[in-house]
Amino acid sequence: MHSQAVIEAFDLLGVSPQADAKAIRQAWRALVRTYHPDQFRGDKDAANRRLAELNAAFDLVTAAAPVSREGAKAQSTRASSARKAQAQARADVQAQQHAAEQRRRAQMRAQRDQNRQDAKAAARRRAAELDRRDAEREAARRKATRPVRALSAAEMRASQAAQNLFQDARRAFAPAVQPRVVHAA
Repeated sequence: MHSQAVIEAFDLLGVSPQADAKAIRQAWRALVRTYHPDQFRGDKDAANRRLAELNAAFDLVTAAAPVSREGAKAQSTRASSARKAQAQARADVQAQQHAAEQRRRAQMRAQRDQNRQDAKAAARRRAAELDRRDAEREAARRKATRPVRALSAAEMRASQAAQNLFQDARRAFAPAVQPRVVHAA
């Protein structure tokens, strides 16, 4: 009498195929309240998927049930509202996915900015360390080279006399330079 999909829909809603429309609706509403994302204490995405499955099952079951003339309009309205609810559920899921993607991108930007700030701080620390080393080297160099004090006039005369004596001795003991003769062969 019913297709396999309709029987599975009855099982999903937890009602028998002989149940009347009121019992089916009550079972569906109870499950919707249970799996509504605002009230479900668990994975919201799983709750949204379960809610979509329940709505699809309810649509299948109500479409398969015999409908009176008065109920045809109500069924059409329910089907329309179910389609709208499914579309809204899809839009909500897409909005949640979009928001999650935006959060992920914001976190990536924040991490990239933090990495840049860390790199700049490390560069500043390296530059400060190099400046400190240069200052230490310069201080050590200054300490190693004592400033030369100016010579007094007497010291200057003695230094000049010593230089003159050294030059005279060099000239006296230097061998005479003779021109070289190159023989032609």
